[in-house]
Amino acid sequence: ISEMISGQTEVVPLIRTFHPDDHNNQVEVWLTVLETAMCDTIRDVCKRATTDFEGRPRGEWLKEWPGQAVLATCQMVWTKEVEETIREQGLPGLENYEKNCVEQMANLVGLVRGQVPRVVRCTLEALVVIEVHAKDIVAELVSEQVED
Repeated sequence: ISEMISGQTEVVPLIRTFHPDDHNNQVEVWLTVLETAMCDTIRDVCKRATTDFEGRPRGEWLKEWPGQAVLATCQMVWTKEVEETIREQGLPGLENYEKNCVEQMANLVGLVRGQVPRVVRCTLEALVVIEVHAKDIVAELVSEQVED
């Protein structure tokens, strides 16, 4: 067993491959090995995707990573940026960050409307939903005049 394939045909190679014969075809053993390999793989992919995110155009970056890694990374980055903005710039920074969220949303919608593979479109659609919610949270922080 060498890879995971999602219902949307997204393929993620496992970081460790194995064959059920390696475990005497004992299903309870090799399924546990598979589960561990899957978790380790997703953890590794998310870590590498997060590292790769910095300094790259977002639209290019998100096409190169599995959907779950894209969604997790984008949420981690959003959380980090909102926290840093509040801590370092207060309300004026949040107001600017809200504008940034609107701009990012427009860029995402542009990608969705473009020609992208089905699996990337699925990721983009999920990301749009998440980022609309994130934008609304920032707007609420601004309306509540959160400064710290």
